[in-house]
Amino acid sequence: MNFKGLLKNWKIWFLIFWLIVAVFSINYKFDTSGASITSIESNSSAAIAGLTNPGSSIQPTSREVITYVNNYKINDAVDFYTAIANISSDSIVKIKTSQTEYSLLKEDNKSFGITVTDVPGSNLRKGLDLQGGTRVVLQPSG
Repeated sequence: MNFKGLLKNWKIWFLIFWLIVAVFSINYKFDTSGASITSIESNSSAAIAGLTNPGSSIQPTSREVITYVNNYKINDAVDFYTAIANISSDSIVKIKTSQTEYSLLKEDNKSFGITVTDVPGSNLRKGLDLQGGTRVVLQPSG
C-alpha cells in the first residue's frame, strides 16, 4: 500500500485524532525553568507569607513555580536550594512565583518550609518505580 492509500484509510485518521488528543491531555510544557512547589510546611515562614500547600488533586503542571529568589533566576530545584542556603538569618527574602511575589523572613535555624522539585514537563504522574524514591512498610511488633 502506498502513502496515498494510507491517507484514504479511516483507521489512520482515527489513530491520528487520538494521538493529538493524547498530546493535549498530558499538557506537555516546553518551558520547564523554575522550581515547582510540592509542599509547604504549616506554621513556616512560607505559610505565614501566604504560600499554600498544593493539594494532591492539582495537576503537576498547574503547581506554583518559583522563578526568582531575591532577583536571582531559578532554573531548577538545585538553584532554589542553593539560593536559600546563602541567605543570612533575620533577613527578608523576596520570592517571585508564577502567580505572585512573596516576602518571607529567614529565621534562625529554621527552613522556609518550602519543598520543591524540578518543573514537570507534562501531567503524567510517575510512580516510585519510574520516578525513583523509597518505600517503607512498617509492621507493628507483638
